[in-house]
Amino acid sequence: MTDLRNPIDTHRAHRSVATNMIQSNRNSHEEIACRIADTQGVQMALKTAASKTVREHAMSGHKIVVWRDNQVVWEEISLASIPDRPTEPS
Repeated sequence: MTDLRNPIDTHRAHRSVATNMIQSNRNSHEEIACRIADTQGVQMALKTAASKTVREHAMSGHKIVVWRDNQVVWEEISLASIPDRPTEPS
């Protein structure tokens, strides 16, 4: 079982996700171009991934990194402040 409080388990979980996302010989250039052309789909996928990552950090008690006032800031996050699902891109 993955313990997201353990940095090694967190790294392994993220590496596993990244490995599954990379399918070098399974995607043709045309397929990739079509996926990238779907800007709303790409934006929604990025928002979903970010939301999932923030939720995992909140559940494990880890801080998140944000950009505020032209600097990097570590911020505590609570589950109550996270929406159930990301909003549709405008």
